[in-house]
Parts: sequence; structure tokens; C-alpha cells
Amino acid sequence: MFKWFMCFLIFLSISHEIAGQEVIEKRHNLKSLIDIAINRNYKLRAIRSEQESLNFAADASKKYMNPKLNFEIQRLPATSPYRFDNVDMYMLSISQEIILPSKLDKRYDIAIIKKQKKEQELNYEISKISASLQMLYFGLYGKKKEYELLSKKRDTLKEIIDSAEQLYLNKKGMQSDIFQMRSELKMLDSRMESLRADIYKILAELSAFTDLQLNEGEISFDDVSIEDAEIDEKKALEFARLRPEIKITELEKKMSQIEYEYARSSSLVPDLMVSGGYGYSYHMPDGFYFMFSINLPFFNSRNEDEVKMQQKMYGASSEMLKQMILETESESLYLSKKINSVISAKKYIGEAIDLSKLRFESEKTAYLNGSGLYINMIQALKDLYEAQIEFYRMESELGMLYAELERCCNAPISELKITKEGGK
Repeated sequence: MFKWFMCFLIFLSISHEIAGQEVIEKRHNLKSLIDIAINRNYKLRAIRSEQESLNFAADASKKYMNPKLNFEIQRLPATSPYRFDNVDMYMLSISQEIILPSKLDKRYDIAIIKKQKKEQELNYEISKISASLQMLYFGLYGKKKEYELLSKKRDTLKEIIDSAEQLYLNKKGMQSDIFQMRSELKMLDSRMESLRADIYKILAELSAFTDLQLNEGEISFDDVSIEDAEIDEKKALEFARLRPEIKITELEKKMSQIEYEYARSSSLVPDLMVSGGYGYSYHMPDGFYFMFSINLPFFNSRNEDEVKMQQKMYGASSEMLKQMILETESESLYLSKKINSVISAKKYIGEAIDLSKLRFESEKTAYLNGSGLYINMIQALKDLYEAQIEFYRMESELGMLYAELERCCNAPISELKITKEGGK
């Protein structure tokens, strides 16, 4: 009996340990959420499939078309001094189109650019997903911190209400103070419920991004460390000019140029055809034959229109590239300055929190001793927690701004911040 009891305890211990591990494994930090979103995103899967198809297209563009097996029946006029008649000729042949190297090279260049463009589209989508997830994650972090602080404020306010009721019973306080504090408590509850709704909304958006059903307990903020990294604006500008969207536009411009040259060569460079086969007829000698033909372009209005279209496309791509570079530089500069200003403001908020703590403790002691005013103590309490909430709001905003700047510059913050060697 004792042995069975010990086996049962061991089983329970192992089950508890496994369950604990499962709970731990369910918790997701920022990195794991991004990895899951990237692996499960259907658009990224589609782009990767398109990449594979473009690899085959690039290989195919270097090759000639497959030889064609042709079967022809030709009715040829046959004349003699005694009769006029038609003769049927049956021909079986193999033909091969020969593309000149200049046209073949341009066709291959276009295929390679399409492949490179798809790679940049993949990078762009990954950076977008990563930035969006980081913004949701840090937004949730800020809301959670605010909720925790309001919960602490609520506990503090309840303690003060209990003390105020005791003072009132001892005829040292006023009942109106208690009513006012209970009103503050209800307002606080309303604010916390509103925050709870915001948290649920962000969790729903995170669930949609990751294709998971997430709840609060499954999101971990244990390793969150938002560094006050001042941004080197020049570095940010340099990286921003290399972002995937700009590379995509540059590739589109390059492709327009090659397609223009390809369209022009199609209207100037002849096509070659080689064919050979066997012909048979009842009334004429049969045998093998070989034919080499050159097809010279004469006039093709459709081809001329395509040349003009590619000229316009090239001009449009050039203008789009200039505009995108201007917008990127502007966005990079704004985000860099915004980050640096938030970092500066955060330092002042930290100092304000220290002063607010001292003021609240002083006002609280004075009120409970009967020498202070209720309104001063409540105001000090509000100022303290609003300063703490503002600090975490700024920290959350800083995390989101870093995410935006990383997307804008396609580089980690570690590459963009001011270093001791670099300076501003």
C-alpha cells in the first residue's frame, strides 16, 4: 500500500512539473511573437512561393524555346504542256527559333530584376510585420503598466479612506472628505475598466497577427528593457535611403530601362529560324530539306506603342524614386528628433516622480495628523500616480518609436544610436 501511495505522489509531482512547463512554454515575449507571426503569415508564404516561381522563370529566360515538330500539307501548282493541276506535298519538319544573344541577355536581366524585386518585397513585408507587432506589444506594455499603477493607487486610496473613516469616528475628520474619496474611487474604477477594454483590443490584434488565441497571462514582459538610445540623425538618413521600398522603386526604374531597350531591339533586331525535315508527294520527287529564314521587322505599331510606354514608365519610376527618397528622409528625421525629445522629457518625469513621492508622503502624514487638508493630500496622490503613468507612457511610446524607426531605416536601433566615438 505504501509503495502505491509513493508512486501516486511521484506521478502527481511529475504531472505538476509538466503542467508548469506547459504554462511557461505558452508565455511569449516579443521575439517569439515576431517569429510566430512571420512563420504563420499567409502573405509571406505567398511571396515565398512567388520567389520560387521566379527562380524557374529566371532559368527559363536563358534558354531557347523548345524545338517544334511541324506537320504541313502544301498544295502546289503543277503545270505541263498537256495539263494544269495541283499537287499535294506532305512535309514533316523540326524548327528552332534562334534568339540573338543581345535580346536573350535583356530577357534574363528582366527576370533577375523581378526576382530581386520580390526579395525586397519579402523584406518589406517582414519589416512591416515586425514593426506592427512591436507597436502592439509596447502599446500593451504601456496599458498594463498603467493598469498596475492605477490598481496600486486604488489600494492606497482605500487605505486613506479607512484612515479617514477612523478620523471621522474620532471626530477629527469630515464626512464630506470620505464621500469625496469614495467618488474618486468610483472614477478610478471606471478608468480601469476602460483600460481593460483597451488591453482586450490589443490582445485581439496580436492574436490576429500571430494566428493564436492570446490572453494576458501568455504575454511576457519580463525581458523588456527600453534603452534611452539617442539617435544619430545622419546615420538614420543613410540607412533610410537603403530601405526595401526605395530598393523596389530603384529596381522598377532599372527594369523600365531594360524593358525599353528590349522593346527597341525587338523592333530593330531580326528573328532567326532554322528548320529541317522531309517532304513527300505522289507526283514530285520526295526527300530531305533544310531551311534558314531571317524575319526582318518592317513596321509594327504595337511595338512602337510599347517603346513609348516603356519610356513613360521609366520617367514615372524616376519621379517616384525622387519622391520616395524625400518622404523617407523626412520620416527618418522626424522620428529621430521625436525619439531624442521623448528621451529628454523622460528624464524630467523621473525627477518629478521623486519629488511627487516626497510631497505625497508629507501631505498624507499632515492630513492623518489633523494638520493638513484633504484636498492637498488627494492632489498630491493624483500628481504622483499621473507622473508614474506618464513615465510608462513615454517608455511605451519610445518602444513604438524605435519600432517605427527600425522599419523606416531597415536597421536595428543599435546601428542608429549615437556612440561615444561617433557623437552627433
